[in-house]
Amino acid sequence: MATASAVVSVSLTFDASQHDRLTQPGAAQLPTPVWNGRPLVLARAAGPYQLIGCTPDIETLVPWILSFGASVGVDSPASLRRHIAAEARALALRYAAA
Repeated sequence: MATASAVVSVSLTFDASQHDRLTQPGAAQLPTPVWNGRPLVLARAAGPYQLIGCTPDIETLVPWILSFGASVGVDSPASLRRHIAAEARALALRYAAA
C-alpha cells in the first residue's frame, strides 16, 4: 500500500472490550506523531467506539491497528481496509497449521 502524500481521513471501529485502552490519557497516541491534530474517539451507548482522525501517513497506522487484533475494524479509507485485510489473511495462513 502506498503512503498517500495528502492528508487522509481515517475511521476505525473498536469493540467495547477496548474501553480501557481507548479511554486512558493519550489512548490514540502513536509512537510518532502521525495524526493531524487530535483524533476524536466517540463512545457509543453499550457498543463499539469509533475513532476518527486525519493523517498524511497511513502506513504508520498499520502496526498500531494490527495491535488491536480482531477488536478493530477499518471503516475508511478503503485502501487501508484492504491492507489490513491482506495482513489478516497472511496471519491466518501462517497460523493455520497451529
